[in-house]
Amino acid sequence: MSNPYDAMLDACCKKHEEKATVRQASKAVLAGLFIAIGGMMLLLVKSDTGLCASASAVMSGICFSLGLFAVFTCGGELFTGDCLMVIGLRERRYGLMDMAYTLMHVWVWNYVGAIVATWLFNACGLNAQLAEGIARVAEVKSSMPMTDLFARSVMCNFLVCMSVWISSQADSVGGKLVAAMLPVAAFVALGFEHSIANMFLYLVTDIDMAVERLLVCTVGNVIGGALLFGGLQACVATRKEDA
Repeated sequence: MSNPYDAMLDACCKKHEEKATVRQASKAVLAGLFIAIGGMMLLLVKSDTGLCASASAVMSGICFSLGLFAVFTCGGELFTGDCLMVIGLRERRYGLMDMAYTLMHVWVWNYVGAIVATWLFNACGLNAQLAEGIARVAEVKSSMPMTDLFARSVMCNFLVCMSVWISSQADSVGGKLVAAMLPVAAFVALGFEHSIANMFLYLVTDIDMAVERLLVCTVGNVIGGALLFGGLQACVATRKEDA
């Protein structure tokens, strides 16, 4: 098993080396598609009105975890997980502006992936098939106060980055599945907010003020991932040579 801090540092440096390349953009589009497919599975579960609220929440989270599992195993580049680049920043492998530029680049191409997924979702007729789930998700997300949205976004990426950190220690596909499923199922079941998932969900539900909500969610994700989880891990984790 590799040292998680060293594994994460190596991954962060590779992200920096690929900064703003076609390869990184392609991986980010893939990640946007993967997360959107997880969102489609969430809408499928939410469309079943026969499930009680707790069962629907937990099953939605388990199904949605497909998206992050695909990112782990198929080579996607996801903005929320990339907030852990704060590890390389702490080790002075690159500067703050380099990290910010990489995050911005990945965020934009994740959005392109979400747009492609939305077009395919509508072209397949799933917007009509899953209309009940779309309506239920739209009602919750459109009525959420901005303060709640921000706090839920912070907590969301704390759990997503936890998932990425655990995955860095897994050497098998099964290990990566567990790493994706448990934290992601928790954040979906608890109603936390993921900016990249919301790119797709806001598009298919046509929520008013989607841009404002997406920006608030993005800032909250950065704080939860880079400052709360990543920053604390940078303080408590040890490198292999220091262990």
